[in-house]
Amino acid sequence: MIPVVTLINGTGYPDKYVTFMRNMVPGIRFLTDRFLSDGAQLNYNWPGWWAKMELFSPQKQHLRPCLYIDLDTLVIGNIDHMRTPVDSLWMLRDAYRRYGGQSSIMLIPKDVGDIWTNWIARPDHWMKLFNGDQNYLERYPYKVLQLTYPGLYSYKVHCRNGCPNDARIVFFHGQPKPHNVRGWAGDFWKQLTAT
Repeated sequence: MIPVVTLINGTGYPDKYVTFMRNMVPGIRFLTDRFLSDGAQLNYNWPGWWAKMELFSPQKQHLRPCLYIDLDTLVIGNIDHMRTPVDSLWMLRDAYRRYGGQSSIMLIPKDVGDIWTNWIARPDHWMKLFNGDQNYLERYPYKVLQLTYPGLYSYKVHCRNGCPNDARIVFFHGQPKPHNVRGWAGDFWKQLTAT
């Protein structure tokens, strides 16, 4: 099975997210600016979500192919079927933009083509031009995860008042975050950070 990778950098998330992710996805790898035994160190100082772009770097080829999930994602069902190598980029369909991509969950192939070459030639330009990494990435051909992998839901759009029975992954975007919600998602957070 391909690895599951997440990003933790900066000060935007409490350290409890490391415990949360390790308990939720055994063997998860961290792309990080912290010193973690299961971490791959960031080589660039790109802010926030832009640090995800390092997953496409030749220096991080050992992490690919991979299933990438954002740090504020709840894995509540079996995802082994998603942990198989792919030969192209897969992203979520954006929760609000019918034809837009969302990078909260991605399947990233070993060969990432021009994504990195074009990015690294002028990262400052792309960060000024686009609101986030997903706007840069959706310029490239990608497959839509929800069309092949059922059970992927947005917390804000689908799950505030309960979790669908077939849910495998619930992804957060914007606010709130798992550590500051109540109800079923808050209980899930507390359970996995208690140890």
